[in-house]
Amino acid sequence: MAQELEKQMKEDLEIPKIIIIASAKVSSWEDKIEISNVSATNFYLNFNHHSVFQLRQMLSTPLFSKYDFSSQFAEKLQKLNAEEIKKLGVEYIEAKVICDVKFQQVHELNSWNRSVCTTCFNDVRIDGEYKTCVKCNRNVPHPDRKFNVVVDSFDNTGTLELLLEDRPVRTLIRKTVFDLEDEGIKMNNFPHILKQIENKAYTLKIRIMNTNIKNNCQLYKVIDIYEIDSAFGSSTVDPNGEEQQMQESMTETSTSTFHLDGLSQMSFKSPPPRKKKSSARVSKKKTKS
Repeated sequence: MAQELEKQMKEDLEIPKIIIIASAKVSSWEDKIEISNVSATNFYLNFNHHSVFQLRQMLSTPLFSKYDFSSQFAEKLQKLNAEEIKKLGVEYIEAKVICDVKFQQVHELNSWNRSVCTTCFNDVRIDGEYKTCVKCNRNVPHPDRKFNVVVDSFDNTGTLELLLEDRPVRTLIRKTVFDLEDEGIKMNNFPHILKQIENKAYTLKIRIMNTNIKNNCQLYKVIDIYEIDSAFGSSTVDPNGEEQQMQESMTETSTSTFHLDGLSQMSFKSPPPRKKKSSARVSKKKTKS
């Protein structure tokens, strides 16, 4: 789709070129309209629609506000150590910060994954054979599965307890929950592959939640992660007195992709896209019944 858009943008079209990108799914539940975000599926360039005509008329008026996004720099995030993160005030609620740590131990919990609604992406409550979304209250017979891993980490100032949700874990092990299930791992058994992320240094992007500040919750949510190359770094001592290697550098990140710029020696390889198996998974279950 991106290649086709680039191709059409080179054509001789009316300026300014107005692009509409379709990236939402509209559905209904109990006579209520619901809109959820999805990956971009289509685009419309200078589309023949009354809203496009109105927008073009607005652009021609001097009072219309124009904003040049191309001149904006990538968002700069503050880099903090473990103890500084624990002392943040209310002004940091929903803020994102960068932190370098080393993973000490992964908690071997049966709750290492969770069931998620395929419509609104909230948790699914399981009661016997009934699977119900806690938010939209719809029946979800085949919910999605997401990682939910708790890790103890440290730097030279102290320790942090971290919650790694789906994206960071997939980045590190290059597998999804369904991949592990296909390999024969039971959903209530802790998979040994998650222990492989221990004793390694990482750069984290952490989102400071309301509960971290208002309720003094010491579990911090990691929204992005990159492994630090062990071939370089400065000396850091863990709480047990053992010398470790950590990197000390300032990083930047873009607002949309969460990439950490300026870390040239990090591994930026993303796991290959996984083919959807939901339909096959459903058909197998029907065959067994």
